[in-house]
Amino acid sequence: AKFLQCDPAPKAVITDMMMPLMDGPALIQALLKIRPGLPVIGASGLNYQMQAQVKDLGVRHFLRKPYTADTLLGALADLLEPRIAS
Repeated sequence: AKFLQCDPAPKAVITDMMMPLMDGPALIQALLKIRPGLPVIGASGLNYQMQAQVKDLGVRHFLRKPYTADTLLGALADLLEPRIAS
C-alpha cells in the first residue's frame, strides 16, 4: 500500500529474496502487477536458486551478497540510464 502512495513514484526497487512475510519472487510479481516494467534488482546471500526464477519475471540484475556499492550503482545505472539505440 505504501508503494502506491510514494510521490514521486520509485524509479526502481531492490529486494532481497528471503523475507519474513513474502519472498522476493512474490514481491516482484506483486510490484509488476501494479507497475509493469518497473526495474527490479534482486539480491540474496543465501538463495541463488531464485536467480533463474526472478530472471523469468524480467529481473535483469541479481546481486550476490555481499556486494559492493560500485556493483549496486552499476546495476542501477544500467537500469535507469536511457539507452541509445544502435
